[in-house]
Amino acid sequence: MKKDTPSFQFVGNDTSLDLVNTRVMTHGVVHDLINTDAGRAAWMAAAQLGPVANAWSDNDNRQLQRLRDAIAQLVAAAIDGSEAAAADMTIVNQHLGERTNAIHLTAQGAQFRLEEDKGPKSPDAVMGDIADSAAHLLVETNPKRLKRCAHPDCVLVFRDTSKSGRRRWCDMATCGNRAKVAAFRAGAGGAD
Repeated sequence: MKKDTPSFQFVGNDTSLDLVNTRVMTHGVVHDLINTDAGRAAWMAAAQLGPVANAWSDNDNRQLQRLRDAIAQLVAAAIDGSEAAAADMTIVNQHLGERTNAIHLTAQGAQFRLEEDKGPKSPDAVMGDIADSAAHLLVETNPKRLKRCAHPDCVLVFRDTSKSGRRRWCDMATCGNRAKVAAFRAGAGGAD
């Protein structure tokens, strides 16, 4: 029997939501996909965050998980129209001060240019960039466009970028399809 291994879901339409979505539910059990060094490194590579320094400490991993959980709570508050917790705001604000200034000055003869820094980002810089993504998301996105997947067994969130604003599923191919199959079976009355 093959064991279901949860995989990363990049359905959030925002880096910070994709980080939130590193906590997934499979068969009623919530899995943290970044609770190991390998999981965190794999997510960062899959998220295409640019070159990331390999020197992540256990504390850095815990900080990333705390940032993820704070963003999740702030997004939930936005979705629910409730007041955001000050502690969650504090965590995001602490990381905002660490975002990268990913440019440097170069000269070619008498011509100066600003070039994007291609070097590896420190853990603090990566978390700062994610916090920046979350801050912009929360400030610039209509809260009605921040949604939870409508499937009862899914914990993923996303920014609805559809024209109509009526997206219901994290992914139509998975949760949307499961809901359609369940509705079909219920409508068929189970007759075979």
